[in-house]
Amino acid sequence: MPVSDLAEISSRLKPKKVNVTDILLDPNNPRLAEIGGQEPEEGIDEDRVQEDAFRRLKEEVGIDDLRSSIATVGFLPISMLVVRKHLKDGSNKYVVIEGNRRIAAIKWILREAPPGITRDIINERRNQLTELDVIELETDLNQLERDRFLL
Repeated sequence: MPVSDLAEISSRLKPKKVNVTDILLDPNNPRLAEIGGQEPEEGIDEDRVQEDAFRRLKEEVGIDDLRSSIATVGFLPISMLVVRKHLKDGSNKYVVIEGNRRIAAIKWILREAPPGITRDIINERRNQLTELDVIELETDLNQLERDRFLL
């Protein structure tokens, strides 16, 4: 990969804190695209699309071990979560570029405690997981596929 590509994409990455409820799973993530169809950008925020992506990550990709690990040890941001603005007019949501499985596991913990985790620990985890440090990539529909590839 040319150094100029890295410098260019790096200039569009900005650290940010985002509430997990404002982060959308990416149903077009390559891991999910292999086992399902593509969703248009304007439909990514629909409840049925998000629930289907969540279900497929849980059942077909498998995030149970990741969920248990995050609930037990906590979320260790060793590799940053990368998001982008949802490119639908008027949206204040973000779509995952890197970290779809981690976001799904976190959302699952916020919905339902894994078995064997005490109430005190799960409450502590939920407090830690409500707002996340992410890296926002400034992008648009024209460069989204290229950016995904570069990341």
